[in-house]
Amino acid sequence: MEHEGATDGVICSRNKGDQPAPSLSSSGDDASPRQTKYESEPQYLSKEDLEALDQDEPKWRRFRIALLIVFGVVWLALVIAVILIVVLSTKCPPRPELAFWQSGVAYYVDLFAFKDSGGDGVGDIGGLLEAIPYIKETVGAKFIILAPIGLGYFTNSKSLLGLVNDHTQIDPALGTVSDFRQLLKRLHKTGMHLVISLDFNGIADNHVWMKDVSFLKLFDSQKGWSSRYDVQPSITNNRQEYYSVDNKLIDLDLTNEAVVQEILRVVQYWLDEDVDGILLKNCAFYVENDEPSRTSQSSGKWSTNYPAQQVFQDQSVDVVRRVRKHIDDFSAARGKKYVLIADPGDTGYGLPLKKAPGLMFLGSASEPAAHLVMHPEFTEKRGWYGLILKVYVFRCRKFPSSSPTTEFSVSAYNGSAGTDKESLALFTASDVYRRHSALLPTVASILFPGTPVIYYGSELGVEWYKSNDPPKNLYPAGKLPTVYDDGISNVLSCHLPMPWDRAGKDFSANSNVSQYFGPYLDQFQISDTVEAHTNRIEIVQRKAEGFQPVFGVFYNPALDPTETRTGIVIDFSWVCEKVWLHIAYPNDELEEDKQLESLSAYIKLGNEPAFYLFQ
Repeated sequence: MEHEGATDGVICSRNKGDQPAPSLSSSGDDASPRQTKYESEPQYLSKEDLEALDQDEPKWRRFRIALLIVFGVVWLALVIAVILIVVLSTKCPPRPELAFWQSGVAYYVDLFAFKDSGGDGVGDIGGLLEAIPYIKETVGAKFIILAPIGLGYFTNSKSLLGLVNDHTQIDPALGTVSDFRQLLKRLHKTGMHLVISLDFNGIADNHVWMKDVSFLKLFDSQKGWSSRYDVQPSITNNRQEYYSVDNKLIDLDLTNEAVVQEILRVVQYWLDEDVDGILLKNCAFYVENDEPSRTSQSSGKWSTNYPAQQVFQDQSVDVVRRVRKHIDDFSAARGKKYVLIADPGDTGYGLPLKKAPGLMFLGSASEPAAHLVMHPEFTEKRGWYGLILKVYVFRCRKFPSSSPTTEFSVSAYNGSAGTDKESLALFTASDVYRRHSALLPTVASILFPGTPVIYYGSELGVEWYKSNDPPKNLYPAGKLPTVYDDGISNVLSCHLPMPWDRAGKDFSANSNVSQYFGPYLDQFQISDTVEAHTNRIEIVQRKAEGFQPVFGVFYNPALDPTETRTGIVIDFSWVCEKVWLHIAYPNDELEEDKQLESLSAYIKLGNEPAFYLFQ
């Protein structure tokens, strides 16, 4: 047999005796084509043929098969290696479960000054309930810190704030315990937390603890103590002279175990009420040195004695440790995390370039104290605020003669914070540190390691005029803080009503408050409010005795090219009962020299400048 070809993969053959297929040809004009069909039946190869064919095939076929086998083995080995690496390699540490104070912003509120739902001109718990959406959504805070709310803080017979006479009762101006429980329930339902402030350094002279003289620190003129505010460091009550670091509150003897037990009882009371943490105020003053240096006694002034000689004692840290242990035990029993924050207080001097003494209240790894320490790095004239000074130095080529350069350095943050940056509560103002309008420190407190603490109203970035004349018909109703205020430190500004709007309608439910709120804002020169405003409009007021006030409204789109709103409402209810529009230029809709139907005017925000005159 002879191999001739293959058809459709089948090897065919024909016998030698077969006749070839006739060809097609033509001969002459009369010739016609003839067609002969060639047919051949397929013949299958025998075993011998297949073996012979296999011997004749190229060797690369076997090589290809070998390569496929090697590739499969290598691929399988790589898969096994990857699995072993994943299983046997060091695992990434699990993402830590951060507590609420480590993962969110705090909003620090003086509840008496925040929002009034009762109409008496004093903030209350109901007002805070109404403001929860603002705090959570607009400010973006995760938990709220309340300044002291104890009985007597505001409701007392003296012209002072802070005279708490019972730490387990709420000042009646704020509401009831039932209101407080409702507040906690609402906050927890929205995923927020609440921390309350307690000051155990000093008590009012009518406090329930005054019944036990052993709770109090007797005054000894031989000790050489100094008052924080350079006045007599004592208070006389029932013919007994007691030590007082501020001459307003009687200092407790926190070396007395009975006093510490009472403190723990108060802490337990509020934990049982389901608060999420405690802020201990004035920790640096808890236990003071009984033997100040002899060199400091000559002047008797706090600034000369330098408080490091008198405050920041280890025994004060021990008190904070006791409170921390009590809270940790309660936390373990409840299966819930609670925070303890320590505020050293207004010690009256700046932060050193070295580690700040207030960090001692964090305790140690083996004996922890507070979870967070209030760190005044970003308050006025400290830390990042020093960039303003650096601009001054750059332009004027000199330092201000009255400013110590050690406090005005950005690097002071690293030096004063040490390795405990994550345990710092960074704030720009508090109930004892005045407000300021510098934006950079506020931003830095959010960007730097630590927990940002925004004091109510600071988010507006407005300046508060220095004054020691509190509003009479609004909180604090003629009262001054127990913290000394000389008009320079301007602590009073930290206890003034929240500037929700110019008319005060969002501050108080009482419409009569409007007549007091506008003058209050003018007195302290508070320019911005929470109410929406535009930079394109400037309002000028002219008034004279015997004449109605006149307002000129200047609209200039060039002042803020990024403005996207088409109009804004100006409310005049805070200053008058009737409003006339005298001039509107350009005017295509408004009728001039006519009384408005309401006390508000809608101003279009177009592309052309405009002027309006209201009376």
